[in-house]
Amino acid sequence: MITYYGYGSTCVTLNGSFSGGTPPFYYSWNTNSSSVSSFQQSSSGTSDPNSAYYPGSTTTVSVTVCPTVTTTYTLTVTDANNQSSTSAVTVYVEDVRCGNNNSKVLVCHYPPGNPSNMQTICVSPSAVPAHLAHGDALGNCAWQSPCTGARISSNSSVVDEVPLVVALSPNPANDEANIIFTSDVAEDVNISITTIDGREISNFNYGNVSADEEYSIPVSLENFDAGIYLLRISNKDAVVVQKLVKN
Repeated sequence: MITYYGYGSTCVTLNGSFSGGTPPFYYSWNTNSSSVSSFQQSSSGTSDPNSAYYPGSTTTVSVTVCPTVTTTYTLTVTDANNQSSTSAVTVYVEDVRCGNNNSKVLVCHYPPGNPSNMQTICVSPSAVPAHLAHGDALGNCAWQSPCTGARISSNSSVVDEVPLVVALSPNPANDEANIIFTSDVAEDVNISITTIDGREISNFNYGNVSADEEYSIPVSLENFDAGIYLLRISNKDAVVVQKLVKN
């Protein structure tokens, strides 16, 4: 089980179940109590807040925990004949905080149209939903999953929040390409396309865009000759130039 520290709640509910044995049952969670949010119990037979005594035959128990570091939790169930069984679960915590005062969030960004060129970026919390909506993931791309042992990328470097994220899809293209971009501020965005030697083919102001919202603009290439063109997209904080290939 994986949770993230630095964006949203780290709290998760652990559900335990057991079968067999003779009621009544006594169960106890070893929870490192500082991280416990709530604990399911009915009639208490102990002063331990992480334990409960069940006079009936209840066979499911749960606890809500809120770890800030990777923690292993253990459930022990003992029946009326003093027979006990223990099971453990580890909640893995990835710290996704970044930036000054840890006020921003690490996101593994998959550029639209070029998802294999992922990079870890440090963005404001308000920008995270837009990134997740188009397929990005929380955390560093190089973080190794404890569940699969896999890494998304071997590159652990982090790029601070970029004011303008731009991609072209498809690229190369035949009759149409989509200009996909996200601006970190609400302001005018200007777009131009030129030939490789600087001759302007198209230039227009897209107008004021909302911050941290992804936009996709289809561009017809039917009248373009086959070759390489330069897409230039800019706001007041940044200028991004990318090659566009027409087949």
